[in-house]
Amino acid sequence: MRIRRLAVALALALVASAACTTVESPSNQPTNNLEVISWWTSGSEQQALNVLFDAYRKAHPGVTIVNATVAGGGGINAVVVLAQRLLSGDPPDSWQTFPGGALRQYVAQGQLSDVSNVVRDSGLGANVSKVVLDGLTVNGKQYGVPASSHRATCCSSIRSCSRRLA
Repeated sequence: MRIRRLAVALALALVASAACTTVESPSNQPTNNLEVISWWTSGSEQQALNVLFDAYRKAHPGVTIVNATVAGGGGINAVVVLAQRLLSGDPPDSWQTFPGGALRQYVAQGQLSDVSNVVRDSGLGANVSKVVLDGLTVNGKQYGVPASSHRATCCSSIRSCSRRLA
């Protein structure tokens, strides 16, 4: 059941990232790739991620998902890779992070897009606890969706979509 909840939550994250389909890439070339960075590499986590990716591929057959998971360090290795990518101007389309301070930092740096419409239209806002929703909210707008069933741990943040799905 836990894997199913994880799968549904991350599916919403992938849907949210697909909502960013009108922004040009830095090279102004459209792409059919959706790159996701996470640290979900253990057996059950990887299974959940594969279920989500399979569902997304079925709904969007022309899109190639780039699974950019980073193993080791309980997520710290992924955070380092993400920081390097952001600094070099090569951000992924979506990534796993923590609600609250970490998410607010990305928002302050202009790295994330407002996904309030996804949270609202999916019913997610009405179905997660206030503490989780508050952790995803900056100045009244949501910038991530829960990607685990923990009270307030991980979420998937949606970057300002430097890439456009053709």
